[in-house]
Amino acid sequence: MKFNLILVVAMVFVFAAPAGAWAARKRPPLRIEGVPVSGSLDRFVKRLASNGFMMEGALDSAVLMVGTWEGYRAVRLRVHGEGGEVSLVECLKETTDEWTSIESEYRSIVALLSARYGSLDAAAMWFDGRGGEVVSETAKMLCLIRGKATVYSAWDLKDGVVRVEARYEKGRYYVVTKYIPGIKTA
Repeated sequence: MKFNLILVVAMVFVFAAPAGAWAARKRPPLRIEGVPVSGSLDRFVKRLASNGFMMEGALDSAVLMVGTWEGYRAVRLRVHGEGGEVSLVECLKETTDEWTSIESEYRSIVALLSARYGSLDAAAMWFDGRGGEVVSETAKMLCLIRGKATVYSAWDLKDGVVRVEARYEKGRYYVVTKYIPGIKTA
């Protein structure tokens, strides 16, 4: 009996892993507004600028830009580089200070990206170690402010990862979409 159970579990892993890898290969490449998220940081920033993003300056190792992303206006981009190459792009969509607004914006962006990339590879919604259904909206906001909220959805692509998160930063609330080239796990 135990042997049969172990055999079934092993078969699930053997057949599920290649299917997941195949699904990741079928997904479109890692791009922002048609610009591949790879290569030289300078070239990537110039291509974004030619697509309508405007430079706002620099902060630490990040180039700051603003423009229209996925139909949302006035989205801030932080383009991070490492060794002259693009290492991370964060699209920050500002939202209001109410959980219903944050969650609605988060779910809209996840739905938009799910239409492009397919089903999620990873997702979580935890507040101070508890699931989202057992916490009040006020408690969710406090967890977000204190850094004790884990709210994200992610897709593995053949050339990187796309991850959407809810975030509180410097007195403002954001839904952040991260494009991370070169890694293979959400």
